[in-house]
Amino acid sequence: MASDDRGTGSPRLQDQPRHAVPMLHALERKGNLTSRIERAGRSQRRIYRATPYGIEASRIARGKVRELVRKVTPESDIRRAHPKPTMPREPDDDAPG
Repeated sequence: MASDDRGTGSPRLQDQPRHAVPMLHALERKGNLTSRIERAGRSQRRIYRATPYGIEASRIARGKVRELVRKVTPESDIRRAHPKPTMPREPDDDAPG
């Protein structure tokens, strides 16, 4: 797989359809997605939408991935990568300044 010009090793956008389209077709065959063809002039594109079954399967898969990450990643790395969000502080009207 070719990498982008920045040297990050991430795939270039034009390389993605070769890999994405077979996966999308497989997900559609399994009932996770539905699709429709949208025409614009002489070209056409397939628009995919998740089914309720696909949404639930995705939720379950995300949970399994989180569980796997917790098992293989030290706790300190998880906290560093995903710090707890903090709420912005309201300005004190009584504060000097």
